[in-house]
Amino acid sequence: MNLAIEYIQREDLDGAHRLLNQAMKMSPRNSELLRLLGVLSAFKNNRQEALTKFDLAIKLDKKNWLAHTNRGNILKDLQRYDEAMKSYDLAIALQSNYAEVHNNKGNLLQDLREYTAAVACYQKAIDLQPDYADAYENMGNALLNLKRPRDALSSYKKSVSIGSEKSVNIAALIHCKMKLCDWSDVDQLFNSLITISPSNRVKMHPFYLLSFV
Repeated sequence: MNLAIEYIQREDLDGAHRLLNQAMKMSPRNSELLRLLGVLSAFKNNRQEALTKFDLAIKLDKKNWLAHTNRGNILKDLQRYDEAMKSYDLAIALQSNYAEVHNNKGNLLQDLREYTAAVACYQKAIDLQPDYADAYENMGNALLNLKRPRDALSSYKKSVSIGSEKSVNIAALIHCKMKLCDWSDVDQLFNSLITISPSNRVKMHPFYLLSFV
């Protein structure tokens, strides 16, 4: 199973699928194996197939909190928001110290435009995992929606300081700074963005981005 996870992390989905199918022949009622097969289906955008596998994993082990989390992610993608929320809440009830499920619940709340509740979820994720760059970025998005751009700026800055190799974090920070007409370090941030994603040089030009402010 660990080798299959390594294959997934390396994005060798066919290799992971082969290993998991072999393992399933020896242990056909293994909840975690079914969950991982569901993850593979999700990576391949086979959402309904993924949901079926997560449901089977939970049927075999109702305490499989990762399966509940994965199920919530799929249901969110399918815009079945009430069911997704129930899955996230079940996962949190089973394992409250898993930062990612709090972050994912926050994303769902943002989709529902419940921004204050979303901020609370992101803060919980950050409390559990202080180096969680995506949670800081997502919190920044929620704070912008709450018309709190200066608080959002702080979140985006933290996101970039942790995950400086991610273009989306830098782009979010630039976008927020431009909203505030804060041009300090913008040139440096643009250069970092171009270094990470040189193919999108035109879309990173300040005048292009200004059209979205």
